[in-house]
Amino acid sequence: PGNYRVLKFPPGGGYVSNGEVAAGGHGQGSNANQFYLTGDISVDSKGNLFVVDTYNWRVQEWAPGATTGTTVAGGNGRGSADNQITDVNIWVDGKDTLYVSDPGNGLNFTRVQKWLPGATSGQTLLGGNGIGNAPNQFNGNGPITMDIKGNLYVSDGGNYRVLEFKRSSVINAGFTPPAAGKYWAVVTDLQGFPATSDTIYMNSPQAGPTNISIIASATSTPVCTPITFTATASNDAGEASFQWVVSGVPTGDQTLSYANNLFADGDQVYCILTTQIGCTAGLTNDTSNIITLDIDPQGTAAVTISASQAAICKGESVLFTATVTNGAAQPTFQWLLNGVPIPGDESATYHGDTLANGDVITCLITSDDVCGLAKSNSLPIVVSTAPIVTAGQVFSISAGQSLTLDPTVTGDAVSWLWTPGTGLSDSTIQNPIATPATNTLYTLKVTAPGGCSDTASILVNVYKALGIPNAFTPNGDGHNDAFYVLGGPVDSHVEDLAVFNRWGQTIFQSHNTTPGDASAGWNGYFHGSPAPPDTYVYMVRMKYADGSRQLFKGTVILIR
Repeated sequence: PGNYRVLKFPPGGGYVSNGEVAAGGHGQGSNANQFYLTGDISVDSKGNLFVVDTYNWRVQEWAPGATTGTTVAGGNGRGSADNQITDVNIWVDGKDTLYVSDPGNGLNFTRVQKWLPGATSGQTLLGGNGIGNAPNQFNGNGPITMDIKGNLYVSDGGNYRVLEFKRSSVINAGFTPPAAGKYWAVVTDLQGFPATSDTIYMNSPQAGPTNISIIASATSTPVCTPITFTATASNDAGEASFQWVVSGVPTGDQTLSYANNLFADGDQVYCILTTQIGCTAGLTNDTSNIITLDIDPQGTAAVTISASQAAICKGESVLFTATVTNGAAQPTFQWLLNGVPIPGDESATYHGDTLANGDVITCLITSDDVCGLAKSNSLPIVVSTAPIVTAGQVFSISAGQSLTLDPTVTGDAVSWLWTPGTGLSDSTIQNPIATPATNTLYTLKVTAPGGCSDTASILVNVYKALGIPNAFTPNGDGHNDAFYVLGGPVDSHVEDLAVFNRWGQTIFQSHNTTPGDASAGWNGYFHGSPAPPDTYVYMVRMKYADGSRQLFKGTVILIR
């Protein structure tokens, strides 16, 4: 306070470095770059610094690198008005809303205020009921903080307590809709953040189930003859929408009628009605009757298409081939995916390798007949999705023990196959019991109902239980010649291994080695000479796959 500034020190090093001036440093005063007396401070996630300037009765916000501060609370003298503060403590949340614990300091009021960013006055959230020890009163309130749930904690010094104020509210508000339409509620929480409810549809009551039917001006016509389809809907509750579909392809027309003159023999036309259910329920669909067209080409150009396969696994390729009859010598082809032209392919074949289930392929040809165009039949494609076996799965098991395998698989699967079957209770089920004698890499193949499959490798890691010997004999006979950690769980590491003599002198030390590696252990030598037979103290720090650590201490006897 005596230097009228706030210093910033870098992390680490016990704060032995020189501090950097983060706010103030221009002497005592009331200018935007000065303090009269610094008090409580808080820092937000962006590095903005909030400083209580006590005897200027204000809170200043300093952006990183700023040379002046901005008043974000108070600054209107000492007092109890909504735009005034006294000697306060502060807390800043993640939205830079400022919470001010104001004890009044002789002005006979105590309170906690909320100052929104840019506000010129604060809102009293807590207290404001005079000095006392009731749950809604303070007696010299001080430091304030907030947890991640928005609960406020306020130190109440004169009452020798800390009060917790839970962030909760009860809403009991009713509303009667004046007319049919869409309605929703917007609720604003204690920090000023809004939340919007789901939408409720209020409609007129229906006389019965929703229904739609269609008729056609003709169903059997020569090619190029216009056909008009008309829909009749009953008991729709308002805000209805319509979608006409030709052989599985939506036409984009959303009215009660649809007309066109370009149809293929066998095209099926129907309409889907979408509307509300009753007064307040959600959406419902109804599909009309289907009208199948009989189109006579009458010797003009016609085109039909076929597919190399009608059912595939996702990512597989399908070859579509167009066959033209009575067409021009070199007809022009236009392939369509779900009614949308596919650019760049004007040949008699089309390869599709990114198809989705239900996609419909159609082809148009340009002819020299009176129609000018001819439309093919429509081919829907069934695309099945293979289940996915998550790659890189590892299951760990202690030697001699058993484990039920529970592989992570996304999607439906009807068959399972593990290879090899060695060490498994059943290689054709999802969760076999594994008892392999050594590390085993299995290949799991899963197959979906549609026949699509996926494979991945799964490792069953067999490890020795963690063990530290209490004696060793470094005599070169190949048995117990080194002191090391004998085993440990998969992906564990010997972070530190240290051996000390009885006087505390470090005899051996290693870092980040693998359990079970004798070459990483102590061979019984010290400075190139055999260490004397004796009892030594060891310290082992293990680091496990989940990042946790465990420290082991004990003694080991060197025997020669």
